[in-house]
Amino acid sequence: MKKILLAIFALILLAGFVSSYEISKQEFNIQVFESGFGVITEKYYFEFADKKDLNDSMQAVKKNGQDLLSWRVFDERINPYFESPETISLKGFSFDPNINVLELKYTTDKQIAQKIKEDTRSELWRLKPGFLQKFEQGTLIIVPKNIKIEILLPADTQLNTELLPPTVQTTKNSLSLHNVRVNSLNIQYNIPKPIAKTIGITELAQWLQQTGLLYAIIAAIIIIGIVLTVKRKTIAEKIENYIIEHSEISSKEEKEEIEIED
Repeated sequence: MKKILLAIFALILLAGFVSSYEISKQEFNIQVFESGFGVITEKYYFEFADKKDLNDSMQAVKKNGQDLLSWRVFDERINPYFESPETISLKGFSFDPNINVLELKYTTDKQIAQKIKEDTRSELWRLKPGFLQKFEQGTLIIVPKNIKIEILLPADTQLNTELLPPTVQTTKNSLSLHNVRVNSLNIQYNIPKPIAKTIGITELAQWLQQTGLLYAIIAAIIIIGIVLTVKRKTIAEKIENYIIEHSEISSKEEKEEIEIED
């Protein structure tokens, strides 16, 4: 009975402590790499009633450290939105008292996006279904006013904006979800494949020099030149003899023809 009373007392204290601040807004930044994996940064903006509440929270920051489980016990709202704590790789966990922001940064062992089509010129990717599961309410996807989700796709990609509702803010390779209420989100983008580059004479010479083949080719040319120079006289004599021999045969045939006519 005594243990139960102590547990209830602890829960009352914890409830009072948690209610001493509010999370005014949240920001989620999702950086997607070309591999489909990525890194996620979650920011929680705290509002405190007074300085005492801030000091109490700073003690909790020191106590909890980077232990996500302790933070979940402290406040169930502080919990990775896009993956379970057991499957993430923590890259950073800090609290900035100057702006009262708790920042959680992590990667997952699962792809954020998946490739659905590929041809000779580009690859078609899409955000995996269920990635925004925590924002699904029935048949709708709802991102409230106090939450902003920014998804940054790989550089030089083209977001298929025609598949998205007009309420979604987009650029060439990014989109922002804020105060959005839609039936579905089909986030697709194209990654162009690099065009084969034509190799110029200068680049070829540099490549030959780097591989050492340039010096081998130069040496081979020099050797061939020397051989041709040494054997030039012999070759010239053979050519001259060939011409003379064929000239003598022609002259002899002409004489024979003249004698037959006589």
